[in-house]
Amino acid sequence: MFRRFKEQGVDVEFFNWRGVFAPPGVSAQQKKEMIDLVTAMVKSQGWQDELKKRDWTDIFLAGDAFDGFIKMETERVTDTLKKIGLA
Repeated sequence: MFRRFKEQGVDVEFFNWRGVFAPPGVSAQQKKEMIDLVTAMVKSQGWQDELKKRDWTDIFLAGDAFDGFIKMETERVTDTLKKIGLA
């Protein structure tokens, strides 16, 4: 769908991101272990090969950087929904 926009001269970018979330109450140690585990997976050759094979952009964020991204996205989406009358 987005390729059709570009073919018609509309400059559009779309990122379909995913996240790993933990329930409230995890300890600092548990949080660190989860971040370390996902970071190791993202750095693995298998994941790097998959990124290349699928022509995906690596936008990995962890910890405070990911938290900041989630806050920014929440504000952006909320603002957009308000502007179009859905929030």
